[in-house]
Amino acid sequence: ILILTFYLLCEKEALQGFFATMIPRQWRSMSSGIATLFQEKMQQWAKAQCILAGTIFVLFYIGLSLVGVPYALLLALMAGILEIIPYVGPLLAALPILFIAFTQSFSTGILALVLIVLTQQLENHLIVPRVMKHTVGLNPVVSVIALLVGVRIGGFLGLLLAIPIALAISILMKEFIAREQEEPSSV
Repeated sequence: ILILTFYLLCEKEALQGFFATMIPRQWRSMSSGIATLFQEKMQQWAKAQCILAGTIFVLFYIGLSLVGVPYALLLALMAGILEIIPYVGPLLAALPILFIAFTQSFSTGILALVLIVLTQQLENHLIVPRVMKHTVGLNPVVSVIALLVGVRIGGFLGLLLAIPIALAISILMKEFIAREQEEPSSV
C-alpha cells in the first residue's frame, strides 16, 4: 500500500491516463481535475504522515532518553515508522519499549508505560486531528469515523485504506456539489 501510494504520488500522468481510458469522453475533463485534486490530497496526506512520524520519533526519543531506557534512538525510530499504521502501529512500537524498559527495572518500565500512554493521548487528541485538518483538510471526526468504518469493513487493510478512501469520497462529493451549483436550475 505504501509503495502503491508512492507511485500514485509520483506518476501524475499515469493516474490521469488511467482515468481517461476508464471514463466516458463527456466526463474526462472533470475526471482529470478530480484525479489531480485526489493526487494533491494524497500528497498532503503523505506529508501529514511524515509529520506525525517525525513528531512521535522526537517525543519518544526525548521521553525514553529522560526515562533512561537503553536504545532510545532505535526504539523512537521504530515508533515513528510504525506510526504510519493506525491503531496497531503504536501498540507494536510499545511492546519492545516496555520489554526493554522492564528489563532495566520496574520503575523504568512504569515510567516508560506512563510515557507511552501520555504520548498516545497527546497524539490522538491533539496532534493527529490538528495535523490532518491543516494538511489534508479532512475533518477530524470524519477521519475517526472513516477509520472505524474501514476497520469494520476491511479489517487491517480497511484501516490502512480508510483515510485515502475518505479523501476520495470527500473530493467527489465536493466536485459534484460544485458542479450542481454551477448548472442553472431548470425550474
